[in-house]
Amino acid sequence: MKKNPVKAALIEGKPQVGTWLSFGNVHACRLMARIGFPWLTLDVEHSPIDWSTASLVFGAIADA
Repeated sequence: MKKNPVKAALIEGKPQVGTWLSFGNVHACRLMARIGFPWLTLDVEHSPIDWSTASLVFGAIADA
């Protein structure tokens, strides 16, 4: 199983700073993923992002 670096850092007492994505622009989400945040949360409940766009965003994040 792949190790979760965020959980490992939290166990060691190191803070982890991520961000909340609420815009549906795939290119902007890809940029946010490549900046170096250790975690990103995609808000599909309180934003105009539909599941089709969410799948593209998840792919872009995974690719980064």
